[in-house]
Amino acid sequence: MTYEELLKDARTRLEQAGVESAATDAMLILSRVAKLGSANIYAVLPEQVPGDVVNKFRKALDLRAARKPLQLILGDTVFMGLRFVVDGNELIPRPDTEILVQEAMEIWHRRDEAGEALSVLDICTGSGCIAVSLARYGRFSRVSAGDISEKALVNARMNAKINKVNIDFECGDLFAPFAGEKFDIITANPPYIRSGDIDGLQTEVRDYDPREALDGGEDGLDFYRRIAGEVRDHLREGGSLLLEIGSEQAEDVSALMSGAGFDKVRVIKDYAGLDRVIVCE
Repeated sequence: MTYEELLKDARTRLEQAGVESAATDAMLILSRVAKLGSANIYAVLPEQVPGDVVNKFRKALDLRAARKPLQLILGDTVFMGLRFVVDGNELIPRPDTEILVQEAMEIWHRRDEAGEALSVLDICTGSGCIAVSLARYGRFSRVSAGDISEKALVNARMNAKINKVNIDFECGDLFAPFAGEKFDIITANPPYIRSGDIDGLQTEVRDYDPREALDGGEDGLDFYRRIAGEVRDHLREGGSLLLEIGSEQAEDVSALMSGAGFDKVRVIKDYAGLDRVIVCE
């Protein structure tokens, strides 16, 4: 069987399984299994595929057809141009979260030009994608991050090492590990799915992302209420709070943050034009 024939069969199978990105996923899995760059696959399309590669590919394809996320099959993903390992103990980094990082970087750049040395705290850090990206691209005096899951922090620490950044990771609930400490920028992508909506989520999310990284309580706002009640004890005067939100939560979260004393609350849209990030100053 040639690489071209194998990919054609794989694409058909994934399409039948309801995988929207069937062609791309098949290509990426085969590239990884065959230890070829995705661009190099095109050069070997007419060639015969070694038997061991066929077997490994089909096993991986079985997992994708069962709707296991591509990132968990490959063991890593790309976020903000950086590599992050994932194993299912954390929320898989998604492109929309890059909006939050970009907004935080704009704040850093503006204040860095003014000669300020800034510290940043990322709570609910999961894979560490936000904290690691900020540490890699910004010149912060200190980057700290926390998560309630020690299993998630194992990979977060590994991701910091892979991307050659220094981050103070602490295990604990929201701000608990950082009692008495204050930061210039605080970021968070907390759980925000309504408890009753989780069973109706896409299979890749419902069955493979940790429930504790999804469940935001009955109305999805539990963590935002807690953050609103505690953030002032940890944010320096003139500091900024950036939160990822569900696309229908902008009004409610904005109201919570205004009630917490923030004078300026902005809503930033994602690549699809949906409300995705709240910036509070």
